[in-house]
Amino acid sequence: MALIVQKFGGTSVGTLERIQHVAKWALDCQAKGDDIVLVVSAMSGETNRLLALAKDLSPASITPEYQRELDMIASTGEQVSVGLLAIALQAEGMPAVSYAGWQVPIATDSSYTKARIQSIDDQRVRADLAAGKVVVITGFQGVDGDNNITTLGRGGSDTSAVAVAAPAFWWVARRGPA
Repeated sequence: MALIVQKFGGTSVGTLERIQHVAKWALDCQAKGDDIVLVVSAMSGETNRLLALAKDLSPASITPEYQRELDMIASTGEQVSVGLLAIALQAEGMPAVSYAGWQVPIATDSSYTKARIQSIDDQRVRADLAAGKVVVITGFQGVDGDNNITTLGRGGSDTSAVAVAAPAFWWVARRGPA
């Protein structure tokens, strides 16, 4: 039995039909006996739409407080995607659970809109995998030391997927830095 971590970008989860296709792919993998973790982006165009709303309210602001709020807003797109994907999996009879980055948790620094991952705690994810669930995690986001939602910048879902799949991050979360 292998652990498969697969990332699905905005186009792959851009419609309900595409989300159902991803769910069927995960079902096929789990039927082979594999543990599945899916890292998911916001639906195509959603992050741009959300950030445009903020820019319409305050086009020139670049304060840390403003950037914190941008991260709060931008992170919601991924949360919708993972919830929908978990529901699609459940509708197919597959036990599934979705998590935002702060729920895993994926610990980051406090560099809003361009945070860097520091560690990932694997306990919750591993317990769900052991219970036979597919785990669906938001890409692009984490949580800083003050429990603020942070985002990793454009392409951050790819970074999230690599970090979730990298054994070095799991080790840091369990034992602390070397």
